[in-house]
Amino acid sequence: MTAALDEVLESVSEFEGDASEQFEQLARSIHKGEKPTASRVIEVLRASGKTKENLSSLVSLLGRRDKCRAEMEEREQIVARNAELRAQVEAENAKLEAAVQAHQAACHPLQYEIQQNNQRQMQIGQPEAELFKSCECGSLKSQLTSITFQLESNARKRSEASDRLERARANRSGHDYQRFADSRKLIDERITRAQSEVTALAEESCRLVEKRTAIEQAMREW
Repeated sequence: MTAALDEVLESVSEFEGDASEQFEQLARSIHKGEKPTASRVIEVLRASGKTKENLSSLVSLLGRRDKCRAEMEEREQIVARNAELRAQVEAENAKLEAAVQAHQAACHPLQYEIQQNNQRQMQIGQPEAELFKSCECGSLKSQLTSITFQLESNARKRSEASDRLERARANRSGHDYQRFADSRKLIDERITRAQSEVTALAEESCRLVEKRTAIEQAMREW
């Protein structure tokens, strides 16, 4: 009697194992996108003692596990890629460090020479000024005095001419300019004359400056 019962229970266990395996296979096939028939689903559910909710839950679980595996693989790829990137960064940093060292090695003597030159330049001072002041040529000094006087006179004349020009331009907005043709003609003539005078004086000033520069250079070369 006991042997018979054990045999029956063993058969039941094997059946339950087969039914559970079939249930899992059914869930996996649905997870992969397969579409079993309704009769097959009912058959497996009855045999395994499972419900539709159990089937849905297992299919969802399989989906979450696949997602976890995919994320693990992605993470491994990210870790590997970051290792490659860090290696590249380290290589570039090494190049930069070498370039910085080479730059420092090249620039150091140049900067030292610049400092030495600056010190020497400060020691030299303004020799051209001394040459200019120590010139004893009376003719050049006289010419410089004359040019300086002419430049000062030119500057006064330009200032006066500029004032006349501004006053003449201001008269354009006056009552007489707007109403009377004779007034407009007179004011326009004043503006033209003053403008011509300012231009001529500016040109003369440029010529005088050039002459003064030439005289100063001649005094330095004396």
